[in-house]
Amino acid sequence: MRALSLSVGSMALSGSFVLLGELWTSVLQMIRVGSHHVGGRVDKLPWLQYQPRIFDLGLVLFWVI
Repeated sequence: MRALSLSVGSMALSGSFVLLGELWTSVLQMIRVGSHHVGGRVDKLPWLQYQPRIFDLGLVLFWVI
């Protein structure tokens, strides 16, 4: 039961980091462009291209720390 709780917690925390990073990247892009409409540029942000790897890295860091 303890391992299951830790597994679910690690996935939730890693997923939260991915979503928070996506939000933060979008906010910084809006500030940089000076407009709330960033259009197709959002798809080219590095954070969005590496979401699965960032999620995996979050899982690894959770279990290492």
